[in-house]
Amino acid sequence: MKVMSGHLKWGPVHTEKFWREQARKFEADEFFILKQLIELLKSEDKSVVSIACYDLGEFVRFYPSGKTIVKHLGSRRLFFVPILPRILLRTK
Repeated sequence: MKVMSGHLKWGPVHTEKFWREQARKFEADEFFILKQLIELLKSEDKSVVSIACYDLGEFVRFYPSGKTIVKHLGSRRLFFVPILPRILLRTK
């Protein structure tokens, strides 16, 4: 599984259709895959971070109470890490 390797690439699992049909399956093992996606938000690879953000966003969009679950798993503080330097540069 690509999430486990830490190397995400755009593909068929990173689509609206996939998330609409599969979001409930991510409940498995106490949302283990979501926890892995959240960890990938710390990656140095901007592409990996972008894909992880997209996937988490689609989970939030299609899973009932997805936003609450993702926040509970600790993603909120990490979502801002990739964009914080750009925000700070714009305010100078």
